Amino acid sequence: MVTTKDRIIELRQQDPLIQAVRMSELLGISREAIRLSLVKLDMPTNFWKLPTHCLDCGKLLPHNNHSVKRCRSCWSKAHRTSLACDECGVSYDLTLSVAKIRLKSNRHHYCGNRCLGKWLGRTYGFKTKEEAAMKTGGRK
Repeated sequence: MVTTKDRIIELRQQDPLIQAVRMSELLGISREAIRLSLVKLDMPTNFWKLPTHCLDCGKLLPHNNHSVKRCRSCWSKAHRTSLACDECGVSYDLTLSVAKIRLKSNRHHYCGNRCLGKWLGRTYGFKTKEEAAMKTGGRK
């Protein structure tokens, strides 16, 4: 007759990294009973999670957080997109969340303040301080 301890030893030999939860499911006893038996048999009761690899480049991830699926550089590439500046035509990168906000509004897209300033000057013209003050009602 095979005892529970013998079956636990057999499961551990077949798969050295099997968790107590899986053992309890296979043997039909509680996790605590499995843990106590493993302690009596002087066997390890828990294991670190298996190492995970980046989905894109396959690099080994340096932590045991299984919710993270990509390394930092691949995550950054996956969450960025390119837009073209309306003034100079140069392509520039933005995060996807910022790009979605900018694309929802039907406004122009500029790579920086210099191109924005060029467009504003061409569209609305450059005014002197006096002209600007008259237009705003005397406020500077």
